[in-house]
Amino acid sequence: MINGSSSADDILGALRKTFEELFEIPPEDVHLGSKLYEEMDLDSLDAADMRANLQEVVGRSIPESQFQDVRTVDDVVRLLQRVVSV
Repeated sequence: MINGSSSADDILGALRKTFEELFEIPPEDVHLGSKLYEEMDLDSLDAADMRANLQEVVGRSIPESQFQDVRTVDDVVRLLQRVVSV
């Protein structure tokens, strides 16, 4: 579980697992600079699935309005850091 003491590397590791489980994207292909829609070929339904999964991982709600702004894996990491630090 990701929590307030999780580092960016911890969060990236959790995201790699999520991408592998949900979208069959190999962990080694998930990098901070990876673009979710252009490079990883995700769509809006995939983003909704990812948000739902990540809410379970962090144990907190992630507002859809905040998730709409993410474009890269790094954006997701930063969002999760903000969510768990509250």
